[in-house]
Amino acid sequence: MPKYSEVLSDEEILGMINPTYKKVLLLGCGGCMNESLAFKHNLQIISYGEEKSYPAIEVECQRLKSVLMNNGFLVDTIILPPGSNARCIRDLGSKPFTLPNRIQPDVILVLACPDGLWGISSRIIDVPLLRISKWGGTIFYRYSDDSKERKIEMGKISMFDATT
Repeated sequence: MPKYSEVLSDEEILGMINPTYKKVLLLGCGGCMNESLAFKHNLQIISYGEEKSYPAIEVECQRLKSVLMNNGFLVDTIILPPGSNARCIRDLGSKPFTLPNRIQPDVILVLACPDGLWGISSRIIDVPLLRISKWGGTIFYRYSDDSKERKIEMGKISMFDATT
């Protein structure tokens, strides 16, 4: 049962970023956040091809990358697949997560649930992390899975007040 999260508005995200930051790394979680976006936008959770892809989080990260670049930031994006040892879901048989050396970011924007942020913050301590989503419930759903995609067939969100 994934945690349901929604992406903050573009204005909220831009307002969070210190104006001295120039290089942004956008980390998108292929777990709960991907499922939340798939549910909200009726997209696949997973597409199977030569490699697995996570269309819902990939679409949102591409959209956010464009917003950030249009506002003068240099942006790199990484999608963290489930079991990548970067977040709350750990695969004890896999090696620990490390950031690739594509850019040395000034700030990392994390598109994940609170548990995902916790998992990432336990691995990355030398760069500021900002979670750019808000948590508000859980998703219950049924999905279909074939050789091409995993897609939500039906479900519902159980919303609650995260401030209590």
